[in-house]
Amino acid sequence: MAALSRYLKDANFPATRKTIIDLAVENGAPEESLEALAGLPERDYIHMDEVIKEIGSLHK
Repeated sequence: MAALSRYLKDANFPATRKTIIDLAVENGAPEESLEALAGLPERDYIHMDEVIKEIGSLHK
């Protein structure tokens, strides 16, 4: 999922789950990445590292 950061490189944090997903779609993220983002809890994310960490914990 580290490749996910390239689809979110223009994200302005803090960002909501919806904002993050919308940006990933805009930047052409593959379906696998979009599915991972869809699994994020609905809340504000302060930094990209927080998004990556949360996705990692969901896929253990």
